[in-house]
Amino acid sequence: MKKYIFNTLKFIAFLSLGIVLLWFAFRGVDLKSFWNCFAEINIWWVLASFIFSFAAFWVRAIRWQLLIDPLGYKTSTVDAYHAVSMAYLANFAFPRIGEVTRCAVLNRTDKVPFDALIGTVITERISDLVMLILCIAAVFVAKMDFFGAFLTHNIFQPIVVKLTQAFSSLWIFGIIALGLIIAFFALVIMFKHQIKKFAMVQKIRGIAKGVINGIMTIFSMKRKMKFIIYSLLLWGCYWIMTWLPFYSLPATSQLDIMDGLFILVVGGLAITAPVQGGIGVFHALVSFALISLYGITKEDSLAFAIVIHESQSIFYIILGAISFFMLSFRKKKESVEQTQ
Repeated sequence: MKKYIFNTLKFIAFLSLGIVLLWFAFRGVDLKSFWNCFAEINIWWVLASFIFSFAAFWVRAIRWQLLIDPLGYKTSTVDAYHAVSMAYLANFAFPRIGEVTRCAVLNRTDKVPFDALIGTVITERISDLVMLILCIAAVFVAKMDFFGAFLTHNIFQPIVVKLTQAFSSLWIFGIIALGLIIAFFALVIMFKHQIKKFAMVQKIRGIAKGVINGIMTIFSMKRKMKFIIYSLLLWGCYWIMTWLPFYSLPATSQLDIMDGLFILVVGGLAITAPVQGGIGVFHALVSFALISLYGITKEDSLAFAIVIHESQSIFYIILGAISFFMLSFRKKKESVEQTQ
């Protein structure tokens, strides 16, 4: 009961944060002009972006399999796809819970150890972080004067300032925390033989070993070049599905494919925020980028942010729901066959 209440409160807290950020994004918007933006939308460009969204799910599933193979387990591409699509669906409930969800789904369908799958997901996320950094670098190189100033002044500098302020005021607590950590590890080393005998410690060590084995698959993987190619394909799909919706609205139709890469970077940074599906954060950052750099009106920029975010969100929910029902139906069918 306590866990249910805690999860409910956590859900409400994250959702409330998203709603507050959404309110800030919409503050001062002329609602009449805003709604008029949707009267001019060309839905076909949005639907075209769904093709690349769907392809991204499959590419991510296939790439994930490349990390699982060195563990000695054979997985179905269809099952990996269902796990990925259900992960995106779960992220709308709690931020980042999708990573745990897809591991749980594939553990149930293909019997791959859960802890090892967590390790492969960590490896995946590290590779995605590398790809995001490469995209940021590409944006700087392609249009350094245009994009560089925005990213530097509006994203990186504020982050550095806030971190500097935080560390400058908390350095005493940092020293105390460091001392406690050193003391903790000293005690662990001194009493390691006694600690090893505890059942809970043995269980934690087993889980940690499985996670580490999953992470290390990036080094034992035989098809590293294939993994790199699929990573490029995956982010290529993300790039195109961000760029195509530009043509759905007259105000953004003049933006080119490199502008799409820039919005992908901004959106990627927004999605990392601890809010369900990046609600509010995505709208605020993307609209701010369009207003600041391209001089697009607040109404048009928010309309674009809503078109791309809400259309993709609905599409992800539909795909996740289909996967959920398909796996549920298959499980029910297998249960019936076993009882016969």
